[in-house]
Amino acid sequence: MAKWLLTSWATVNQTFKALVEANALTKSGSIYILNPKLANTFGSDRKNRAILLEFEDAKMRERLKKQEVEQKAEKVSNFIKEMNTPTNR
Repeated sequence: MAKWLLTSWATVNQTFKALVEANALTKSGSIYILNPKLANTFGSDRKNRAILLEFEDAKMRERLKKQEVEQKAEKVSNFIKEMNTPTNR
């Protein structure tokens, strides 16, 4: 995308990060999904609901993934603290 737009990769990355933080995009695996509330989608209400559900589902999976990483980091931190605590003998 950067070559096509004649801009730097850093600019593209910063733009995508800003769009995710602004809830305009969400990332699902290796793809980005546009928030359907921002786009005027054509088609049936059923199609629009399906797109919205996919967007919200991707956001939920990302939140759960972050929580899991934070929990694992906390466990590792606690383990390291326990290993560094002198035992009373």
